[in-house]
Amino acid sequence: MEDVNSVSNPQEVPRQESSPELLPLDARERVIVFRSGGRICRHIFRRITASDWETFFAHIVAEFREEKNGFMQVVDTDFAKLVVYNRAILRVEGYETSDGSEPNKLPDWPECIPQEHRLPAVEFLMKLNQSEVQNRFSLETGSKRVRIDAMWSEAEELGSMKEYQGLVHKFATPKAGHRQKFLKAKNRSFVAGGSRNSTTIIPSAYPSLVRLYDELIEGVEGYSVSGRPLDGRDEIAREMDGFHKSVAVSRLFQTTGGIDSDGATSE
Repeated sequence: MEDVNSVSNPQEVPRQESSPELLPLDARERVIVFRSGGRICRHIFRRITASDWETFFAHIVAEFREEKNGFMQVVDTDFAKLVVYNRAILRVEGYETSDGSEPNKLPDWPECIPQEHRLPAVEFLMKLNQSEVQNRFSLETGSKRVRIDAMWSEAEELGSMKEYQGLVHKFATPKAGHRQKFLKAKNRSFVAGGSRNSTTIIPSAYPSLVRLYDELIEGVEGYSVSGRPLDGRDEIAREMDGFHKSVAVSRLFQTTGGIDSDGATSE
């Protein structure tokens, strides 16, 4: 395998322009491609399941620890990323072994893959961006749309990945009770330890966010299973990627931004 010390920061391989091609949720393999040290590296995962994402969020360390002069905040996602990598990785390409065997045949697989490659591989699995700033002055009756862009395996060109743009999640208009569920899930915490040496632990909100998504979702655009668009709430709830669910429903309840700091003024 290449010398870890000579590996540069992994860089995403340039992708093709976006097309109307549907994102294949049910692809058997999820391919992540990046360039490091002038070499193309591929990490091929099985389909990432809802259980995998639940495991990821359950392993994130998020805590506040009381110390002599205040509090120390600890938020660690690297361990969670490595756990998911080890659960879902099938094989890699672009790496060499001393005996010429496949890396996934080595006794220390997949830990033989450098952590500085495993971590960004999982980060690419999670790469979602807001597709566009929502026009909050254009009101829709009965539904709210969230648009995201996502990195995913290329459906037509095996072994590559692309950004699927303008993926739509259409939700029923949330009520006050739904926001209460959202805030309760995001703001939960509990204190462990004694009064003089306590740690405030923030548990994962992921299960609650998925339940909210499944309760409010009405339709999606840009996704496919078996080569056709998703159809119906039950199929969406069953087939949609769990990380996409958590991000989309969080965007639905997003309230920051868009307000002028000077407030209203007379014209």
